[in-house]
Amino acid sequence: MYSLLLAIHITALSLSLVATVSMTIMALLSHASPIIARRTNLFITSFGIVLGGLLLIQVPLGVRCVELTAYLIIFTLAYRFVSERSAKLALEKSPA
Repeated sequence: MYSLLLAIHITALSLSLVATVSMTIMALLSHASPIIARRTNLFITSFGIVLGGLLLIQVPLGVRCVELTAYLIIFTLAYRFVSERSAKLALEKSPA
């Protein structure tokens, strides 16, 4: 069971990392990312974080807790930046 949770956790956070970096680059290049992509990424990241928490309950490791917390903080900041930037770009492109 532990191995399955670990594999799903690693997959979810890997997908999250790729999606977050991609959407951040899109935002920096002034391209709005679709809201469905942002929400899907938020769900996948949340799922991966919850699984990480469950894994830490089973085998608590100090360094792993710090890594998971750091990833959560970085993801939150990047997600906020992408959401705000995408909303701003959508407003600029909409006819007034």
